[in-house]
Amino acid sequence: MKKLSLLLVLVLLLSACAPEGGSDESDLRIVSLAPSLTEIVYALDLGDNLVGRSDFDTYPAEVESVESFGSLMEPDVEKIISLAPDYAIHVFDNPDLSSQLEAAGIEVVRFEQVETVEATYELIERVGALFGREDKAKEVSAKMKDDIAAINQKVAGAEPTSVYYVVGFGPDGDFTATGETFIHDMIRLAGGDNIAKDATGWSYNLENLLAADPEIIITSNQWDMKPTFMAAENYDQLTAVKEDRVYEISPDLLDRQGPRIVEGIETIAKILHPDLFE
Repeated sequence: MKKLSLLLVLVLLLSACAPEGGSDESDLRIVSLAPSLTEIVYALDLGDNLVGRSDFDTYPAEVESVESFGSLMEPDVEKIISLAPDYAIHVFDNPDLSSQLEAAGIEVVRFEQVETVEATYELIERVGALFGREDKAKEVSAKMKDDIAAINQKVAGAEPTSVYYVVGFGPDGDFTATGETFIHDMIRLAGGDNIAKDATGWSYNLENLLAADPEIIITSNQWDMKPTFMAAENYDQLTAVKEDRVYEISPDLLDRQGPRIVEGIETIAKILHPDLFE
């Protein structure tokens, strides 16, 4: 009887350590509805538990072997349900999708989209807490903080370089990472002086861009944005365009609030202050 009681206590303790919902970690099934959350799941060593992802999930490479439910805006709900996940985690608010998944017995957890690098650490730790990976999440966050601090220390003594990040341009308007955005925070930590820091809502205008005439311009490395921007009327008058100081970066390093923002900040810092990273 005494042995039986001890065994019961042990079982209860192990159950308490399992993720919410009572699932053993080896049986835990996760569907991610945001590329940033997918990358966090892998960083927490839970990649084997990911059973569903969107077509936009491209990192790490092994995510390609995970079943896709299609697009983020119009996911295949029946496909998600057929994957029998315990959890569906997302960032973008979609009440209709959430209600359908919850009706199928899936626990839906929404994480708020973060707007600062500091908040990214908190996001990672919240995901870790949900799945019983608090220690791993703190380890990931701590390493990110150390790596970003090392980058920031390198550029701390340098004069901030004026820079403009192109999100969109042309007749429909000019769009960039304005002062309240996540990417602005990354630019600041990389030793940049974002010329759009006083603007809001991702909106800018050609007149102000030409007047500021930033030293460096950064574009996405997709959609032929760099050559199109450099050849566009009026934009071709910018000094950075004339002197070939327009650089490309993968938007995934800037748009996905997860562990790879470290790589994004370092990439920007090397563009802005190449001499400090030789």
